[in-house]
Amino acid sequence: MQDSFSWNTLKRIVAASALAIVGLLGSQRAAAETAEPPLPAIQRASWIWGDMRSDLAEFRIEFEIDAAPTAARVLITADNGYELHVNGALVGYDIGPGSDVWGSIERWDVQEHLTPGRNALGIRGICLGGSRGVIAAVRIDRDGTEPLELLTDENWRVTTEGEPAEYSVPGYESAAQWSPSTVLGPMGMEPWGNLVYEGSRGGRRIGLPTRLALSQPGGDFVWPEAVAFVADDCSVYEPLNRDAWGICFRIEDWTRAYTMFDLPCPSKIGRRLCVLDPLGPDAAPRVLIDAGQGVIGSPSVSYDGQSLYVAMAPEGASFFHIYRVPVDGGTPQQLTSGPFHDIDPVELPDGRIVFTSTRIGTFEEYHGAPSRALFIMQPDGTGIRSITHTPIFDNEPAVLADGRIAFVRSDNFFGRAKVETKIHAIRPDGTAGQTLFGADVGAVYGVRLRMLGYGSPAPLPDG
Repeated sequence: MQDSFSWNTLKRIVAASALAIVGLLGSQRAAAETAEPPLPAIQRASWIWGDMRSDLAEFRIEFEIDAAPTAARVLITADNGYELHVNGALVGYDIGPGSDVWGSIERWDVQEHLTPGRNALGIRGICLGGSRGVIAAVRIDRDGTEPLELLTDENWRVTTEGEPAEYSVPGYESAAQWSPSTVLGPMGMEPWGNLVYEGSRGGRRIGLPTRLALSQPGGDFVWPEAVAFVADDCSVYEPLNRDAWGICFRIEDWTRAYTMFDLPCPSKIGRRLCVLDPLGPDAAPRVLIDAGQGVIGSPSVSYDGQSLYVAMAPEGASFFHIYRVPVDGGTPQQLTSGPFHDIDPVELPDGRIVFTSTRIGTFEEYHGAPSRALFIMQPDGTGIRSITHTPIFDNEPAVLADGRIAFVRSDNFFGRAKVETKIHAIRPDGTAGQTLFGADVGAVYGVRLRMLGYGSPAPLPDG
C-alpha cells in the first residue's frame, strides 16, 4: 500500500462537477484585466423579516432597468439561511446553524439573469430557531447612467407562504397576503454586529461556471493545462420544504438530497462530458461523450492525465456504472457492471480506483433505500472489494495528501440529529477509520432534524 505521494505529480487536468466552479487558470494578472465596479452598499441596508412568529419569510421586489447591465451583483446574508432567486432562477443559497452562515456575507453575480425592462428578485429567509433576519444589497451597473441600488428595507414585500421560483417573476400575482417588510434595524445591530464582505465562504452556487482570479501558488505548484466538466445540467432542483433543508437532485426516479437522500446518483448530473484544452476566455469545449438522454456525473482524472473516470447511465440503462474515458477521445471503457449503482470514481496513487456502490447489499432502515459503501477495484475493473461497511451511505471519496481517503458518511437516527453527515477518512485498506469533521452539539429537533450536513471534501496539497 502506498501511504503518501508527491503533489509534484499533480494531474495535468482537473475535473469539476457538473456546472460547478471552473477556475481561470493563470497568474495574478487575470485579476487586473478589468477594473471591478464597486460592491453593493450592504452597510446601508437593514435587517428585515416578516411575521416574527414564523420561521419563514418570503421577500420580493420588482424594479426596472432601461439597458442591459454591464455588472450586477448581490451581497446577502441571513440568520440562519436564505435562497436567492432572480427572474424565476435560483442563483444560490446558504443555510446552517450559528455564525458560520450569518457571519459570512455572500456575493452573487446576477448579470446573466437580468434583462432590460421589468425584473424581479425573491429571497426566502429561513430560521432554524432563535434570532431571524435577512439583509441584502443589490447594485446594477449600466453604461452611461447611474447604478441602480436596492437595499433591504420596508419597500420589500413579505409573506409567510409562496415559492420563490414563482414570486421572483415580474408581474407575479397571488392570493397570499403580502405586506411591507418589518425593519429590524441597521447593519451593525445586535446580535449580528457590523459585518463586512470578506469573500464568499459559505454560499452554494447554482448556475453557470464562474471565473475566479487565483493568487500565485507556491513554487512547486503546476498549473493544470485543461479543465474537464459535465455540461447540459439535467439535475432537478426541488424547493426547500418547510420541515427540512437541502437541494434535491433527481433524474426520473433517482433522487438525492442533502443531507437526506434516497437512491444513489452523483451530486450533479449532465448529458455531456467536455474538456477545455487549452484554457482561455475564448476556449471552446471539446465533447468527449454525448450521452443523449443518458446521464453522466462524478468526473475525476487519472494521475497521468491521460484518462477521465465518470459514473454514467447510458440512454436506456437502469444503473450507473464506472467508465474510463480517454482524454484525447475514443470509446469509453466500462469498468463495472451488474444490478448495482456505481458512482463517484477516484483513482488512488497506486492506480487502483475507489468508488461508491450499492453492491454492499444492505438497505437503510428508514426509507429502505439501498445502502452505499466504498469499494476498491484494480485499474481494469477486476478484484472489486469493499473497504467500508455501513447501514447508511458513504459517498464522494477524495484522496488526501497522505494517501488516505476522505469521504462523506451519512448517519440516520444518531445522537445529535435525525440525519447528519460528516467527513470521514480511512486508509486504502479500510483500516484506521476516523471522523475528520462533524457536528459536536446537543440533540436537535423540529425543523432542525436535518441541519447537520457536511459534504464534498476537496483535499489541499498541504494536507
